[in-house]
Amino acid sequence: MGAGTVTTVERVRQAAGAGASFAVAPGLDPGVAAVSLGAGLPYLPGVATASDIRAAGRLGLRKGFPASALGAGWVTMVHGPFPRAQFVATGGVGAANARRLPDAGARSSAGGPRPRIAPTSTSRPRCCGNVEARTAVTEPPRGGRV
Repeated sequence: MGAGTVTTVERVRQAAGAGASFAVAPGLDPGVAAVSLGAGLPYLPGVATASDIRAAGRLGLRKGFPASALGAGWVTMVHGPFPRAQFVATGGVGAANARRLPDAGARSSAGGPRPRIAPTSTSRPRCCGNVEARTAVTEPPRGGRV
């Protein structure tokens, strides 16, 4: 299980202490990324622009993005200039777009706004270690939010 909205070093520590296997953030913070990676947690920062994608790529990170706002067409479009970029669709993934996102090239997806675990496939992704492909894993239940 992963931890969502990991925006500070303290939240990385909480996520690691709670046994999270990866961390998701709404944006890229190089300091938080370094601590997360140092703790052994793959870090998936939100990206929305070419600059975001390049910055995350320079750190060797896979990228999350707000699926409800950007959608499957965005994934297809940015794979033109960034063919090796690996995206995890986050935020606003639901029945209406869950199938279109992987078809467009997103490697996995995580729902929102308060998802738990909802597997739609047991195949392994090419980008995220032992995170199952197309599995919604972001925030723990209320009260346990990291």
